[in-house]
Amino acid sequence: MSNISEVCPPNTSPTLLLHTLEHLKQYCQSDADATQSSIYIYDLASQCNTYSSSSLGAMLGYSDQEMHSMGAMGLAQLIHPSDLDALSAHFQRLFTLADGEVISIEYRMKRADGTWCWLRSQETPMAMVDDAPLQVLGLIQNINHQKSILPFSDFLSLMV
Repeated sequence: MSNISEVCPPNTSPTLLLHTLEHLKQYCQSDADATQSSIYIYDLASQCNTYSSSSLGAMLGYSDQEMHSMGAMGLAQLIHPSDLDALSAHFQRLFTLADGEVISIEYRMKRADGTWCWLRSQETPMAMVDDAPLQVLGLIQNINHQKSILPFSDFLSLMV
């Protein structure tokens, strides 16, 4: 991110935003052993991240060079085919978020080793103009561990 003032909501001081992002980044990094997380700012006009606390590629086992060479279309090919429609609808929803609204989605992406990784993305508008979001603040988390735990009801049915 080259200029923090480019991504600040109109009434937010750049110092406050930087402090908040640093705090969130430290929180995510302090919990990195339990769950991999990345905070990002997504610009809806340019359709790219203007800030990311860590790389989605690293979370999935790809190098920065591999991720860059994939481009947006290659990255879309990493999404599980069963999750494409829901993720597309979620992305379109970003353009109509109300100020303060938070949305989330869980989906799978292919890791470099060929296995599927469950991710949860949560977004909220960060910069609004005329009641329309310009940028969203997002958190993406690796929730593979949570998805791999057998639900208690399934465990109980095995006991019978």
